Order: sequence, then C-alpha cells, then structure tokens
Amino acid sequence: MLSDEIRSEFEHVKKKGAKAILLWYWEYFKIHTLVVIFAIIFVVSAVRSIMSQKPDYISAIFLNAGGYTLDYNQILTEEFEAALIEKNAHAYSEKKKAEVPATTEFFDYTFDFAAALTPGGARDQMEMATSQKIGALVAAQELDVMTMDASNALVLGYQEMCADLRLVFSEEQLAELEQENRLYYIDYDVIRQWEAKEDQMAPIIEVPQEELIEGEKRENFVLPDPAEMTEPIPIGIVLSDSAFFKEYELYTTNAVIGAVSASTKRPEAAVNLLEFLMK
Repeated sequence: MLSDEIRSEFEHVKKKGAKAILLWYWEYFKIHTLVVIFAIIFVVSAVRSIMSQKPDYISAIFLNAGGYTLDYNQILTEEFEAALIEKNAHAYSEKKKAEVPATTEFFDYTFDFAAALTPGGARDQMEMATSQKIGALVAAQELDVMTMDASNALVLGYQEMCADLRLVFSEEQLAELEQENRLYYIDYDVIRQWEAKEDQMAPIIEVPQEELIEGEKRENFVLPDPAEMTEPIPIGIVLSDSAFFKEYELYTTNAVIGAVSASTKRPEAAVNLLEFLMK
C-alpha cells in the first residue's frame, strides 16, 4: 500500500535530519499544505473584514443638489462628524460634569450627492433608476434622510416615503421650526382619498414642468399652507439657508426641503444630520 511505502520512506529519511524530513514532507504533502495555508488566510481575512466593518451611522440622498465636481461625500462626512463629535462631547460633559472626548470613528456614512430626479417625475432611464433606488432603500430600511426640491418632496411625501416629523422631532423642536416657518406640510386626507379609490391615484402634480421649475426658485417658492389642509402632516424642513449648502454651492437656485425616511431605523442620527444642515 502507498501509505506503507510513505511510512517506510519516512523511517529512512528521518535518520538524515530535519532538512531531509522537510524536503520529504514537501514532496508528498505540498498540495495539502498549500490548501491548508490558503484556507487559513481566507478565514483570517474574512474574520478581520467582518470585525473591522463599521456599521452605518446614517445614509442620505441629496436629490438634485448638483454635487458633481467635488468629493462632497468626504466633505460632509468630515464636517458632520466633527459637528457630531462636538455635540456629543458637549452633551456628555454637561450630563457628567466632566470633559470627556467623544468620537464617531466606529461608524460609516453613506451620502449620495449625484442623484437626480427631474421635478414632476423621472424623464429617462437613469432618473427612473434613481426613483426605484429610493423606493428600494426606503423599503429595505436603509435610507435615513432625503434632501430635495419641493416638487420631489411633494411626490415622495404623498407616496408615504417621508416620515411624519411629529414622530421624529420633539414638540419643542417642531414648535421652533413652526415659528421659523420652516415646516413643509402635506395633507394626509388626500392619501386617504386615494386609498379609498383602491389605488386609482390621481396625478400628484398636474403643473407643467416649466412652471414647476420656475415655482421652485427661491424667490418664487411658497410653502404649502397647513391651514388650507384637512389633515396637515409635517414631512419636511426648509433648508434653503443651510450654511453647508451655501458654502459648497449646492442647491444654488431652488428651495430645498429635508425629510426623514419613513422607514428609518436611525431617527436620532437623521435628526442630527438635519440639525447640522439647518445651521
């Protein structure tokens, strides 16, 4: 038998010393050894990858922001993270009466500044893909914040993609935003009427695209009046004066609305980002 031959050879080789044993072992078992080595490398690499993978702190899409020329993702990540560290450190020190540095180094951020969706609805396959992506991310609970022009806020709001801000922000925060005239409302009674018609939804926007674009310019934009609604729900915050957007020349002409995804699993993080963008 082959095993007897190998055993016999080994008995003969081991009398010649360690070097001879290693050469003999490599001759017979190099394939097995390489397989084991590669298996160990793969397992170690996989474990290290899993252990080093950081959970998402927040995911946001900035529709029609115009962010194509700079690495806005990195810029916002750094600025937002710095602001969050400062905020957390301040809150912790206030609570504990001690200066303790806070850090967010264990989190990742996902920001999409290139997404585009023409006011009034998708106009080509790329925009259709963007619309489908937003729906998929909301359904999968992987999106937390959206900023967009008013017509897309209207459409996504009536498609129930945006959270009722009364479920996310405190009463004090909402009262302050109301006083500053920064809340964007939709009428939930409209959604009820559509549901009663068994999804025979009337068009959400019936205004020509040219009028939509003109009406969204900052100088022309008018917030929907909740007093004229049957069941007003705040689903957005006006961010047109955001220092971040101004500094990096995003949303340069249109009014911009920030919203929380209806399915967010990280409402506190969503509020943190919107508060940062409100400055």
